[in-house]
Amino acid sequence: MTGKPPGGALDGVVAGVTAITSIESGVLRYRGYRIEDLAANATFEEVAYLLWNGDLPSDSDLRSLRPELTAACPTPEQVDGILAATAKQAPMEVLRSAASLLSAPAIEQDLETSDREAARILAVGLPVVVASAHRRGMSTRARDPQSGIAENFLWMLRGARPSPVEARAIEAALIVHADHELNASTFAARVTAATLSDMYSAVTSALGALKGPLHGAAAEGVLVMLREIGKPGVAERWLDTMADAGKPVPGFGHAVYRQGDPRAAILKEMCHALVAEQGDDDGVLATAARVEQLMLARSGLRANVDFYSAPCYHLLGIPREIFAPVFAIGRVVGWAAHVMEQHVNNRLIRPRAHYIGPPPREWRPLEQRL
Repeated sequence: MTGKPPGGALDGVVAGVTAITSIESGVLRYRGYRIEDLAANATFEEVAYLLWNGDLPSDSDLRSLRPELTAACPTPEQVDGILAATAKQAPMEVLRSAASLLSAPAIEQDLETSDREAARILAVGLPVVVASAHRRGMSTRARDPQSGIAENFLWMLRGARPSPVEARAIEAALIVHADHELNASTFAARVTAATLSDMYSAVTSALGALKGPLHGAAAEGVLVMLREIGKPGVAERWLDTMADAGKPVPGFGHAVYRQGDPRAAILKEMCHALVAEQGDDDGVLATAARVEQLMLARSGLRANVDFYSAPCYHLLGIPREIFAPVFAIGRVVGWAAHVMEQHVNNRLIRPRAHYIGPPPREWRPLEQRL
């Protein structure tokens, strides 16, 4: 295709319409509700229902949803089979494989029904797989049907029931990651769904995109940085070294938020609540606060969601190597909502490319080529 392209990476190009998530003037809303209100008050199940259905659930809706989620939970035999099949894979590869292996047997049902069934299976199944994979060789407690997805995940991962403060923190962490409009992984899911492929295939596509270091691995890099700095008093010298080397500091700046990422503010608050309960013995949060202060003063860059995801996960006892899978546990309910929306009003997503290769040329036989 000739003509000037809109941008090499489609930055800021409106590529579709959605009724799920809006980002306007730095305010993030799911189905019209501010992220601050949802993170402070909602359960992850309520947010999943909101994203999938367009409205917050009533008490009756929640009473119906809970047994449906329990029924969707993989059996111990299924989990053992997934772990056996992924024994040599890295955590994100385990999750990507699990999205396929959790798929329900093909039966005759309409697309909407199969999408909703798959959404429930993935929402409750992926956390179980992540926790079980991390605890290979150790005992893993069964999922508690009286507890929510977020609390159950942390409970299964660590083997000890979270405190109320920890339970609220993991709930908020999953909620702020549940959707973010048309990011790379969500776009990948919608492109796959637009071919009328199934939910599991679309989510597998999304997980492949999230696995890339430019999308899902940023929080892991932040924790590596904070541990390398070690304490607040070293932060300025460390940043000088990074600046002299021309290297970016992970966890700062955002393509959409110019005046601060509201999700970062929420997770920062959760970090302070966790430290108030358990302390900050290794100084990770104190170091993060100093780095944030210096970066704003030096470059005007503000912390993004990845920056405060790192100390939040760390304070919750979540190992660094599964930060990206935890991101995916939250985001899968948003991916599912986008797949449902794509399937309802579907058109094949088929953009054009601006050609920048050689001009028209004539064929030459092999003996005439130099």
